[in-house]
Amino acid sequence: MVEQWLDPRVSQRLQQVLQLSTAPATMSEFWQLAEKEYLGIPENKEFMEQVRAGKAVIAETDEDTGYSLALPDGSNPKVECAGDALGTALLRHVDIVHARCPHCGEKMQIKIEGKRVVNASLPSIVFWMGGSAKTGIVMLEGKDIPEDPVCYHIHLFPNRDHLAAWLQAKSDEFGFTVSLNDIVELWVQVLYNR
Repeated sequence: MVEQWLDPRVSQRLQQVLQLSTAPATMSEFWQLAEKEYLGIPENKEFMEQVRAGKAVIAETDEDTGYSLALPDGSNPKVECAGDALGTALLRHVDIVHARCPHCGEKMQIKIEGKRVVNASLPSIVFWMGGSAKTGIVMLEGKDIPEDPVCYHIHLFPNRDHLAAWLQAKSDEFGFTVSLNDIVELWVQVLYNR
């Protein structure tokens, strides 16, 4: 995979949201910081172990965000974003991710076994991680959270054309995109220290 430099706005946004010590300049640096600083926090590490054991799902929600999982026990929990769906599936080793294109609603399905994609409904699926110009902090349930949560900007698209059309309607959106296989490879590196 070719190293990808991050837009400085994305770097600053990721630093703010994940409370990283520095703003990452590249995708590799971001994933290294996320692994070391975010997943290194004991509570986060413990939670990831619960997910790995099949006792939890990352960022489960009642809202229809366009992302859900088909779990081996027959349940279909909804999750906040594409990153949460892929992360949960990779930790649990056998899950199906259901996604809807945020541009047009086209449905996608990705089957994860072990630490890889074994089937995708479309070979051209791409992952988008971005942000917007909104950088404020609001109080929710006694905690400071970003006014514009990062999950609002982490999506899967059927292909780059769908992403481009979505971005045309989002004048303040910025971020980066990688292929489905590349994002899975990065997730595996972070989750399994490889």
